[in-house]
Amino acid sequence: MSRSAAALSLLAAMFVAVPVASAANGTYTVVACDAASGPNRSWFAPPDSGSLFLSRQRCPALGEYDGFGMRSTTLPLKAPQLAGSWWRFDAPAGTSLAALEWAGRYSTGAAGWAARIESSKGTLAGCGPSTRACERKWPHGARPVRHELRDAGWVRVGALCLGATGCRTGDGRTTPFVDASTWYARVTVRDP
Repeated sequence: MSRSAAALSLLAAMFVAVPVASAANGTYTVVACDAASGPNRSWFAPPDSGSLFLSRQRCPALGEYDGFGMRSTTLPLKAPQLAGSWWRFDAPAGTSLAALEWAGRYSTGAAGWAARIESSKGTLAGCGPSTRACERKWPHGARPVRHELRDAGWVRVGALCLGATGCRTGDGRTTPFVDASTWYARVTVRDP
């Protein structure tokens, strides 16, 4: 065997022995709000939520109503069934979402509303729709909750009217009847 043929055989053996698991298991994390110690630049709200919902962003968060979130207006309007507003994170092209670490709050205060964390694979957490008020809150600075996303294409946090005859938006004074805020978000993206 010539010297160059032996070198080629050795080089080929080296490439066969190198595992490719790192390429198949490649992930990276995208952080927002308090997880990023700064503003949110990775989640987006709908360009126009209409007169029924208000979107806001105050990152880094200083309290439970800060972060990036949405709420219904305080006006005594009626949202039609399936009206909703969400902050959403989409998997970049060619990738999928593996996990979400999340802390924030969501609440409902009137019949028909649901406040949720959802992915393209289904509902991860939430409250409503029911006839009673519902609230889930992680104290500011508390350890985030981890949700497995099972290769989802997107994840979102927000609200949806599921009432058969619609949902009231507010009390006409100062109280919105549905809201959701995120003050800590870490999304693990699977990138093959």
